[in-house]
Amino acid sequence: MPEASQAPGSRQQPQQATESEHFHSHLPSSAQRPSLRIPVVRWAAALVFLGASIGTAYLLSRGDDSTESGSQKNPKNSGLFVPQNCLNLGNLWEEKYFKWPVVLENRSGKSIEILEFANTCTCLAVEPNSLVLAPGQSCTVVLSLDLTKRFAGQENQQTREFSVRLFPRIKDAPILQEGWKLVGTVSSPVTVEPNPIHLGDSLIRGFAFKKATAVISVHTPVDRLQATCSLTQASVHLKPSPDSQTQFLLEVTPNPDRPAGHFRFDVKIAYARNTLQETELKVEGIVKDELQAHPSPVVYGSKRIGETVKETVVLQSAFGRPFKVQRWQTSSTDVVVRRAATDDQLVFEIDTRVTQIGNQTGTVTFFIEPNENVKQNVVTLTCNYFGVATSP
Repeated sequence: MPEASQAPGSRQQPQQATESEHFHSHLPSSAQRPSLRIPVVRWAAALVFLGASIGTAYLLSRGDDSTESGSQKNPKNSGLFVPQNCLNLGNLWEEKYFKWPVVLENRSGKSIEILEFANTCTCLAVEPNSLVLAPGQSCTVVLSLDLTKRFAGQENQQTREFSVRLFPRIKDAPILQEGWKLVGTVSSPVTVEPNPIHLGDSLIRGFAFKKATAVISVHTPVDRLQATCSLTQASVHLKPSPDSQTQFLLEVTPNPDRPAGHFRFDVKIAYARNTLQETELKVEGIVKDELQAHPSPVVYGSKRIGETVKETVVLQSAFGRPFKVQRWQTSSTDVVVRRAATDDQLVFEIDTRVTQIGNQTGTVTFFIEPNENVKQNVVTLTCNYFGVATSP
């Protein structure tokens, strides 16, 4: 396992300027001295320039110690200093509760009261979260990091970059402090591919669903590996891969009794490495009824009050089984259904009268004639429009 150095580094001393700025004044000799008739303004401008140059040289010779001393009016982080080796976490294995010590040193000339620490990631906690440091005093705070958290674009990366910024909120100091950036590289002991699994819309309610398979790769020895999921969601089966000793096949079969519509659930994958840890496989898809209306839903869009809009709908079996529509029923008298003038008894014309302003939804329920080959007894279709007032 890669290890990150945790020993705080020695204090970095501010670099002193090794050279001073040199300025050469080109003053004219007495023989070349200009007449007193030269405007006094030119002499005044030269003196201003000379004074500015000397002042700049003086400031440069002092160096920039605003980050490490309290001699400046507004020192960086109000004079708090953190060694560089506390900010580089190095290479780490993914861990839910990772502890990292950070040394804080007060390099200002006065006591600093830290009211709290803020950060750019919710997976960070600091203990203690408030403290007081006398001038020259040092203290170690411990950061709790959840290294299992992933940022956008890192979902399937086995090794990924990690960074978080830590900001001290200091009493009687500006709220906006520069803070410190912590960086490192995190590797996952266990990865799952693909993740998530998309099952599409090929699942038919009431019939056995096809199983989906994901590959679990183990990148470092673990003591135990198991997968669990609620039986109301799916059944799972984990077995070794015949192609690799460090891979396993995870088979996921959604519950065929789940209702029609979109679904999403998680499979928990637990493994033991020092402590019990978890990762997740996300599974999603759409369950459809065997008998379906096409199109579904019917969307008319924006229509003016008083219009009558029309749509042709076809009922079909996902398995091509024959069935008959016994009758139908609408949720409103504004929706009229009739069989289309064709030999196909499963084609219907739907007329909807626009009578209300705004988003409106109506339903049509088709009742299926009892059939030993078809389990479904109704098909429900929704019809939507957005009513717009007519122009005066």
